[in-house]
Order: sequence, then C-alpha cells, then structure tokens
Amino acid sequence: MPTPRIDPYFLTPDAELLAYFASCYARIASNDRDSAMFLDAQAAIEADLLLFIETCLWIQTKSRRIQLLKLNPAQMVLWETIDKLRKAGLPLYVIILKARQMGLSTLVAVYLYVNTILYPETKTIVMAHREDSVTHIFGMYERFQDYLFHGRNDDLRALYGSLKPAEGFGGRQGSKMVFRQKADRSKGLGSEIQVLLPSDAAKNGEEGTVGSGITTQNQHLSEVPKWGNAIATLGSVLSSLSDDPGSSCFIEATANRAGDDYQDLWDAAHLPENPFTPVFIPYTRLLNEYQKGFDSDETRDQFLRSLGTSANDRFGDERTLRDSFGVTPEQLNWRRRTWSLKCGRSWQVFRRNYPLMPEEAFSSAGGNFIDPMKVTHHLDKAHPPKLSGYLVAANPFATPYVETEKVQPVVSIYVEAEPFAEYLIGVDVATDYAARDHSCAVVLRRLPLEVVAILRGSDDYRMGLMEFPKQIALLGRYYNVASVLVERNALGIQVLRDLELTQLYPALLRDTDIGEKELRADGEGGEYGINTGPSNRVRLLNYLKEFYEEEDIWVRDERLLREVLALTPNKQGRIAAPKKGQTREPGTSERGFYDDLAMANSLCILAHRRLPPPKPMGLRQQEWTTRERHRFREELRNESGKITWV
Repeated sequence: MPTPRIDPYFLTPDAELLAYFASCYARIASNDRDSAMFLDAQAAIEADLLLFIETCLWIQTKSRRIQLLKLNPAQMVLWETIDKLRKAGLPLYVIILKARQMGLSTLVAVYLYVNTILYPETKTIVMAHREDSVTHIFGMYERFQDYLFHGRNDDLRALYGSLKPAEGFGGRQGSKMVFRQKADRSKGLGSEIQVLLPSDAAKNGEEGTVGSGITTQNQHLSEVPKWGNAIATLGSVLSSLSDDPGSSCFIEATANRAGDDYQDLWDAAHLPENPFTPVFIPYTRLLNEYQKGFDSDETRDQFLRSLGTSANDRFGDERTLRDSFGVTPEQLNWRRRTWSLKCGRSWQVFRRNYPLMPEEAFSSAGGNFIDPMKVTHHLDKAHPPKLSGYLVAANPFATPYVETEKVQPVVSIYVEAEPFAEYLIGVDVATDYAARDHSCAVVLRRLPLEVVAILRGSDDYRMGLMEFPKQIALLGRYYNVASVLVERNALGIQVLRDLELTQLYPALLRDTDIGEKELRADGEGGEYGINTGPSNRVRLLNYLKEFYEEEDIWVRDERLLREVLALTPNKQGRIAAPKKGQTREPGTSERGFYDDLAMANSLCILAHRRLPPPKPMGLRQQEWTTRERHRFREELRNESGKITWV
C-alpha cells in the first residue's frame, strides 16, 4: 500500500492512496456480498480503516469549508478507544462526556457511515434532541455520501464518483438514507441510516416506543441529557440494538446538571459488569483551538503575573491549572475570554460546557464544596489497598491481623502500622438504613498526614451493630491503640458503649479532649464522642475543605475521594452528597449517594486539629523506652525492695 503524503490544507487526498481505496470499494460495489472479491476488499479497508477515513471522507468545517477529515487530538482519544475495542472483537458500546465543539459527533457519524457502507444489511439510527439537530446531523451524512472519494474536486468526481454506494428504493426520504440497488434488491448493501427525534419518549417512568419493532446494528444517541425521560427512553432504544459483536452504540453529550439521568449513566459505566466504556475528553485536548495568544512577550509575562492562586480568586486557582494539569497560558487566556463572552461570566456554566474533569461537568448549581482540582490530584494517584480483608485477633488484647481468605473484605489497609507512629480514627455510624448508608471509619496518620486505612462494608455485606464496634477496636489496636472519635448520634451511643464496656477499648476520645466542652473543676467530666448536629456538621466539613485544599496530605482510597469530590451545597445550603437520602438500587453505582466516609474523615481532622501536636516517631520511641525502663525498675523494687540499675 502506498505511503501517505499529507496535504497541510486537507484539500487534496494522496492520489495513490485514494486510487487504492477506491479500487477496493469498487470491488465491494460490483460483486456479490458473499463472494471472495467482496470479502477481500472489505477486509482490506477494515485493516486500514483510519487511513481510509482520512483519505476518502470529506466534512464541512466550522468555517464552512469542505475538506478531508483529519482527526484532531480530541477525536484521536475517541478513535483509540474505538480501535482498541475493534481489535479485541468487542461491541463498541461507548459513553462520551466532553466539552463543546470538539468534533466528536462528527467522528462518530463518520465511523457509523463507513460501517454502514462496508457491511450489508446494517441499520444505523441516530437520535438527536431537536429538529434542527436532526437536520444538522443528517446533513453530515449527506455530505459523507455526496463527497465520498472526491469532495468538490471535479476531476476526482469524474474518476471516482460512480463508485460510491448506490442509493435505491426511495433513496433519501426526509432524514433516511437507503443503500440498495433499484434493479435487483438481492444486490447492493441493503443498509440504511436514519436520523430520528425522540418525540415519542417515555412518560412517567414507562418505556417509550422509539426503536420498537426494529433491530439495529449501530446507534448514535446524541445529547441524551436533553431528552425527555432519558433513562426510560434509552430502555426502548437500546432494546432494539443487536447483540452481535460487530454492533455499536455511542452515547454522547455535554453534561447538563448534577444528579440527572446522564450522570447516572456515566457513573454506571464505571461498574465492572457494565458493557459501556466511559470516555472523558477535557477541553484542553484541543490545544490549537481552545487557546488565545498574546500580542507580545510583555503581555504574556503580565498575564502570568496575574494568575489566580486560590479557588476564591476571580478566575480561580489558575496556577494549579497550569502546574498540576498542564494548562498553557494561552489556554488560560482563552478560558478567561470564554467565561466572559460565552458563559455569562459564570464559572458554573463554563465548567459544564468546558470541563477539565468529569466532576466539574456534573457539579451542582452551588458548585463543588471542595475544589475539584485538589481532590483530582489525589484521585490520579489512588490505587487498590495493600491488604483487604477482615480484622481478627486471638483474644481482645492480642495483636490483630488482617485475614484475607474466605472473609468479607471490610477493611482496606493502604499503609501498615509503624511502631511509635500516632494514629487517629474517625467513626461515622449509619442511621439511614432505608438509604442503605454505611457505618464506616477512616484512619489518619498524624505525622506525616495521610489516610492509611478504611473500614467500610459493601452492598454484599454490611456490618451490624454488634460486629462494627469489634472491628473498630481491632483496627485501633492494629494502629498502635489509635485515638478514636465516634459520631455520637442515636446509634453512635450504642457503639460507644460497646467499645467502652465490651471491647474495653482504652483510647476513646471525649468531647473535653478536643475542646468541645470544659472539664469540671475536679478535672473530670465530658462524654465520649462528639455530637454532629447541623452547626457541628458545617464546622466539620469546613475542616475537611481546609484539609484537602491547604494541607500537604496523601489519600489513596478512591471511594473516600469520590465522596469528598461529590459534596455540594443543596438549595437549603446543606452540604451533602447530591443524592443523599435517596434509595439506591443494589448493584448500581454508589457515586453521589453517600458521604459517610467524608464525615468520618472530617472527624479525624477535627481530632488532629484539637489534640496536642503530634510528636516525631523518634521522640515517641524515646519516651516509650523511658517509661518501660521506669516500669521495669518499679517491678524490681517490688520484688526485692532494692533499686537495681537497668
């Protein structure tokens, strides 16, 4: 096959490549679909599908110019996913979350058009949310067909115009394109493309009728968040999709709002049993388009000196965007201009239309409570635990260990306990069993600051009120008899009583230990745990915000980080998970439903802030050695009545 030569203006295809691919398609057009000639030509194009697309397919650009399609960096991200699934022999089930105007709908349309004209009896449907979108998308398919091989070049049209797939038996009907020879219906592709409007969308939770009575091989479902009753309508549409390994379904959109049906679909795609592959493409991928240059080096230097350094600055924390996310000064300049010109000077609108991360796209009207850039920094480094299992011990005072075989994995150990290190445990006790909340605990090492372990069940196994305190006590002893601060709600009191009287745990924190109440004159008083009513909850979450935005910390657990990231103020101003209190079906994604780990984390931070500063391990070891020496001397004194030097 010839080596491609690139035209920088994308107006002239490589002549040898075009001739090669045109001759391949001529064999498809002129031979019986079961013949060796047909199948060999089909395989030749499929083997170099991207090269075929970039040599033979013409598009209309934003500037209304007709040119060859050359994939931009954002389109290449999607193509790599398509290519990977194709080579693995898997169906192309892809859900896409993207910034605006990245050309991804164009790439999906190109792929489905080529798939439809390569494989006989292929039915492709496209669903758009508005009439004008239907017209626009069908116009793309018409241009693919009208300009295939030749574009607007009359000489190329004369050579290759007759080779494009034949349209017959009605050809184009409104927004439908049929590929079938008129003279003999047994020949030709027998394929078709139709662009639909979900006008008969599902109502009141019932399944709609879009797609009923047909079987489709390809689906492109565009701007799903703007459909009526999207989940139920999708149920009808997806039920028409063939189970054949060669089938494909692309669901793509720019986010609409937090907690909507599209976020449910996106979150579900991350579950291991879900066949869809999630693809997120940030606006920074379009390096050449989403940027604005400077008039001079002096102007650029002045701009760099004006970069925001905090989430509360006018343009946000631009230095973190530059230093941690690789956003160039030119992209930051474009970001400021677009925020002012196209987003009504609303960062909420900007983040939804031009997200840097999925969590920005799905932020609520009040925005993320904690700067998502700070949390995403940890998410990028999150990893599975070193140990996962169930804590056991030979007796209540023996050193606990993690049993990993044939047990329910409730504890996740990221960093094992180090002698003389100081640890804190925050405990959140579940009260809303209807919403399937979890009782959980977070272990924080004080020096250096890092979350080292998590105690939490799963959908398959929730710890009961007898078992949970025992696991906390074992976890505390595993981490050098860590100080434990428990949420003192109705069930929390029961957990505290069990820890004190049954587990005999010696390091429970009282409200007086952390400055919540004053000691009595005799030095006594205080209650175990801390009340987490509305006023205390706000204070705890503000500590959590400072912890992630300002402290030098290390957090490895993805579940905890996802909860922290999802915290948003609701209409009443209460900061919580966006779906807090809603009933979640078992097996569906947990994202957005819970904030139990986040609250347990905040209890750790409160204790860390209020207790005396942590001591270095060397000093703690020295103090321990001194205490042990004195204890041993006292034992010798008691035995012999003499002081023996040790």
